[in-house]
Amino acid sequence: TVSHTMTATGTIPSTASVALVIPSPSRLSRETYSTNAAGTLNSCTPEFASGTSLGFLWQMAFTNVTNNPTHIWFNTRDTTRWRIGFANASNPAAGATFIMISGIGDPDVTGMTSVNGYMYIAQRFSIARFAVLDNSATTGSFQLAAGVNSQESPVDGTSATARYNDIKAFVTMFSSNEIWVLDFGACTVRSLSLTDHSTTTIVGTTSDCQFAPVAFGTSAKLHQPYRVATSPVTADNQASIYVYMVGAKKVAHIRRSDRFVMHFACSGVTSSTDIAGPILTTGCSAVEGIAVARVDIVYWVMYYPGIPALYRAHGSYITALAGINRASAGSSSNGARDQIRIYTPNQLLAAYNDETKLYIMEQDGCTIRAVVVKHRNATSTASVTASRT
Repeated sequence: TVSHTMTATGTIPSTASVALVIPSPSRLSRETYSTNAAGTLNSCTPEFASGTSLGFLWQMAFTNVTNNPTHIWFNTRDTTRWRIGFANASNPAAGATFIMISGIGDPDVTGMTSVNGYMYIAQRFSIARFAVLDNSATTGSFQLAAGVNSQESPVDGTSATARYNDIKAFVTMFSSNEIWVLDFGACTVRSLSLTDHSTTTIVGTTSDCQFAPVAFGTSAKLHQPYRVATSPVTADNQASIYVYMVGAKKVAHIRRSDRFVMHFACSGVTSSTDIAGPILTTGCSAVEGIAVARVDIVYWVMYYPGIPALYRAHGSYITALAGINRASAGSSSNGARDQIRIYTPNQLLAAYNDETKLYIMEQDGCTIRAVVVKHRNATSTASVTASRT
């Protein structure tokens, strides 16, 4: 409720008008809290039989594109073993299921995405896939999709003739049946066709890695692209792609229709005090995961400098949503917004229906956590009472 009193001196007319401006109703955050979506918090010895302890986590992905996915896939490892697993996001107590897939080689998985009945997995210099059927346990072999392990040079081509220079993340573009790959070492975004597994450089250039936006496709320049997310399929058909660049310490916006690159957020300056502020002048160092829950609301988890927290960029401002009081080793915790503690965030995924659910992979906390942001619809009413004495 807002009240306002106006005082005038001198002659007051017998009739007067008052203009009252009321903002349009909008969806406001009502409640924020976190729970476990998979694994046991701070329990890091893999229990591959029971699935209650996941071990140290590296990457994760949904197995469908609906607003409220039911399963999360991930990869995990200890000192001698690594596995692919999946968990029911709505029933973490049921534990995870682990499967053995042969032929992966180097367990340093840098990206995961699911499309057309396959899970695609990146390993720095190559991309492989295996079949995923109804979220059921299966065994099988990886099939090479593109690139060759340990051969690093950015070369466009089909399947094994293509070369990558350190893949850091990728995202599926469903309507165009392709995967957009962040080639960190080449400072580019590259397209992997899911029709013929051909690789084509589409944004950025290997000859210059200094961030230069306001340009189209390969005329633009990216500086070490590291994390990527798209706007929702069901909202605008993935019209917007957001890329966090480690080298620039900025978030770029890429318009999918014509691959036009713009500076979306962050100042490029490292500061331990920059946790909230104007969207283009606030520091965003070491973003470890980025996600989009609705068309115009972008989230990211940040780990450096000593402030692992969840942030939200909306309109012209960046706000700290949860976790700003850093956890110490082994003390990550769930709870209400002010009680959430994050230690080593590594990935971020978003899902939504009547609430936003942000899945944070906590690498050294050995769990996948769901931060739930419930919403309510704001309403605006107004009345004016005037008196003249």
